[in-house]
Amino acid sequence: MSSTSPDLPNTPANLRAPLGFAPPSLNRDEDASSYETLLARMSETVGPASLLEEIWLRDVVEHVWETIRLRRRKAGVVNANAGEGMRHILVSLDCRNTFELTKRWFARDPAVVADVEARLAAAGLGINEVMAQTLRLCLAEYEGMDRMLRSAEARRDAALHEIERHRAHFAALLRRAAQNEERAAETAGAPIEDAEFEMVQTGQHPEARG
Repeated sequence: MSSTSPDLPNTPANLRAPLGFAPPSLNRDEDASSYETLLARMSETVGPASLLEEIWLRDVVEHVWETIRLRRRKAGVVNANAGEGMRHILVSLDCRNTFELTKRWFARDPAVVADVEARLAAAGLGINEVMAQTLRLCLAEYEGMDRMLRSAEARRDAALHEIERHRAHFAALLRRAAQNEERAAETAGAPIEDAEFEMVQTGQHPEARG
């Protein structure tokens, strides 16, 4: 459930955060309740057992959210430039009034959409070729978004690895501590014969003492 007031927009400033944590970094088009759902589900899965693990968890959630955001942005780059891709295709087909046709096609005018699709089909083309042309036109921007996405995924993976490493180290510490306690308990309750045997093994026979 969202922590924002129903009278306020879902902006970072209106999101409550636990003491010591900053509100999540959300853009204007992002839903705070979706972010909170992601945080709650990951928290339930991981079960942070300390403040340190809580910090790492929130870092991972931020990185996951960023990768989701960048994937949407990559698709948005292509979709936002689809009109220009269509215009280039129509120009190559020697269509008239390509600017107006493209404008109305991009606005999803039903009559123009049907007309443009018929023109494309007559040339053996379709929306796939339009989107390919669009990608060609915005390739530099698309590749820049892809680099940003790979960087965000690398930060996410590094944070996950740090949590895994921490927990493995903590488990090893617990295991060694348990073994030490068990050995100490066994030594404290060992029979005399065992104690004498240990001293003989080290060259100190009980009869040699004194």
